[in-house]
Amino acid sequence: SYDIYKGTAGNAIFVTGLLGCAVCIHMDLLYSLINFAGFTALFHLWTMEAYDFSYLWNCILAMFVALLICYSRFRYTVTDILNQQEILRINNRLIEEKEKLDLNLKKYKYILSQTNNIIFDWNVEQDIVDFSDKWSQTFDLPSHITAFSQWFETTTVLSEETKKQLKQQLSYAAAGKGQVETEVSLNDKNGFCTWFLLQFVFLRDSDGQIKTGLGYLTDINRHKKEVIQLENWGKTDALTGLLNRGAMEGYMRTRVKKIGPKDMLVMLIIDVDNF
Repeated sequence: SYDIYKGTAGNAIFVTGLLGCAVCIHMDLLYSLINFAGFTALFHLWTMEAYDFSYLWNCILAMFVALLICYSRFRYTVTDILNQQEILRINNRLIEEKEKLDLNLKKYKYILSQTNNIIFDWNVEQDIVDFSDKWSQTFDLPSHITAFSQWFETTTVLSEETKKQLKQQLSYAAAGKGQVETEVSLNDKNGFCTWFLLQFVFLRDSDGQIKTGLGYLTDINRHKKEVIQLENWGKTDALTGLLNRGAMEGYMRTRVKKIGPKDMLVMLIIDVDNF
């Protein structure tokens, strides 16, 4: 407020609130300028008799402050609009990326449903393993297993010898000595032994810490049976069905290696001529 006029009749003071135009910060820019210009003109008409240098200086200063406020309001509005547009663009990109991700997940699930491999992901930090649907179909077990380390110790799907073998290979892989690739026998939901090729690798973060593990089981049961059958054919005599000479020699070497200091091995060999 400015005390700019005193009447001749006494100490009557004419008070105006020129800086009240600062409320224009809550108005649109065009409306605030028109409002400011109109009331400034009326103010000048009412106070023409009191014009002096100090009055003009105060008016100029007040106008400058008001214009500065209006300009700040304009810049704030423009910046706010630009920020909203940028947020809208970011949201649109996120929606597009989400749609692409959903599509990729559908493709991934379809590929998993068409393969005979059992794919699994081991979250090492949380000790949780997620298997593909083929796991449940083959072993009648849940595809999501929590406390996997404890489950591994108590499950009957793996034999104790297989558990020991896997523990050793997983330790080597965790120490950075390559990935796991071995043949394992698992008991399916009917209790039959089924052979799988296990391939597994640990994934590490930028600090070299193990975060997760990824692997898959390939059914090689048919191939394994064919190999065993071929090995049996190579060790037996086609006419009698007994072990041939090579198989007997291999059997003898194996038995000799297992003999202890106090053990005795006796073998009877009968050679039939002109059979």
